[in-house]
Amino acid sequence: MDTIEQNLANWRASHVASIPIAGLLSRNHIAYKWKGPFRCWLLREAAFWRVTDLLTQSHTLHQQEHGLGARILLRSGFETLASLIYLNHNMRAVLAGDLDFHEFSHLTTRQVSGAKNEPRHPDAINILTMIDKGEKKYPGLRGIYDSLSERDVVDGLYGRLAWRWPVVPHAECT
Repeated sequence: MDTIEQNLANWRASHVASIPIAGLLSRNHIAYKWKGPFRCWLLREAAFWRVTDLLTQSHTLHQQEHGLGARILLRSGFETLASLIYLNHNMRAVLAGDLDFHEFSHLTTRQVSGAKNEPRHPDAINILTMIDKGEKKYPGLRGIYDSLSERDVVDGLYGRLAWRWPVVPHAECT
């Protein structure tokens, strides 16, 4: 088993089976009254499951030499990581007094249940907003994300689309 597979197996083995709401009460007898801390816990665990699944599948596709699928799943993993970075940024802002707790609670609601064009749900937070927040703490994150963009791989612009596959007679097209 290679290092990546071993790390992914270790991550899978450490997933929590469920998130008991009573667990928040056992951690802090006051915090359970607020939904924000519970949503933080929920987001963290859901993101951990998601990133493990995405990276496992991306690694499998890479081993099978399916580069496009591996790249798109890896990009989704970066999006999931960015959501955690964004959450941590907002938690630090609350602790520093730079973000009101109620606004923080609203942001966690948008992260957990936000959606585009769904009137029953709050507005989603744009993933690029999250990635740009992450870029401030982790320089280069946006560049890596952009380099994984499927726009560069599968968009309909002939110039970018055609050069990715060997069936195109490159010499005759220039």
